[in-house]
Amino acid sequence: MRTHIAKSLQTRCQAIRNAVTAYNKAALELNPPKPTLDWSHVSHYTFLKDFVILRNMDRDICEKPWAKAVIREMIKQDQKVKRAQEEIIRCNVEVRRLHTSICDEETFFSERLPQIKESNGLIFGAVKEFVLRRRRVNAHLRARISQIYSMNGFTGVPGPGVKKGSMVTDPPGDPAQSED
Repeated sequence: MRTHIAKSLQTRCQAIRNAVTAYNKAALELNPPKPTLDWSHVSHYTFLKDFVILRNMDRDICEKPWAKAVIREMIKQDQKVKRAQEEIIRCNVEVRRLHTSICDEETFFSERLPQIKESNGLIFGAVKEFVLRRRRVNAHLRARISQIYSMNGFTGVPGPGVKKGSMVTDPPGDPAQSED
């Protein structure tokens, strides 16, 4: 991963190259001049301690608590936990949206299939076949959704919601039982 990042920096990061050039120009103008940076070395730096210029300051930031490897690792772990918590919330929302979509689709099929059968018998067979395939897939998805709802760590609202602007108030029963 570090190699990939370093290669990306070397090939794509003109802003860092410009910053190194500007630093080198300013470093040479100081009295006494400060050491300059070589782009080939900077592109391989992975830790703050590698940047010698950070040590040539009035305050050595390498001594700050957040610059220590153990604390940096703890900060990374904390960020990972926070992102995981956000992902759980996002998954809870998406599972409910999927459940709602399946229920809305079943309601649509239940309403439209009889209408198509009465009005246009020519396409009814193809539509019915499509609906049967969708119902099988939806039955499989409902089984997975049910497993998610029954998980110990599930923190979302079990059951389908109501789509914004939808007229549906009661979600239909299990469509796998009625395959018309």
